[in-house]
Amino acid sequence: MNHFAIDADNNVRAVDSGGASPEEAAFQSEAELRQITAEWPVSRLVEVWSKLPGVKPVQKFTDRKTACARIWKALTPQEATVGVPGANVAPEAARKGKKAGKSS
Repeated sequence: MNHFAIDADNNVRAVDSGGASPEEAAFQSEAELRQITAEWPVSRLVEVWSKLPGVKPVQKFTDRKTACARIWKALTPQEATVGVPGANVAPEAARKGKKAGKSS
């Protein structure tokens, strides 16, 4: 399971289980992230989001739930769909042309 910690400067880092310092807010699920940030201003979540690598910075979030969901999704790898039957498969085009017939 993924474990993360947010420091006083709003930087997020991956940690081993129990590897966060007492000054850091540690979490291992989206629900725990919502719980530990319940008393934080939403503007702090904007700062956390904006410091994540590869994300487009935002000015605000609609609400705390949205902020936590987006942060969690950015931190955790999504399930791959490569090789899963039916995943992103376009239907085969119907064959056109003459059918093979009997030779005379």
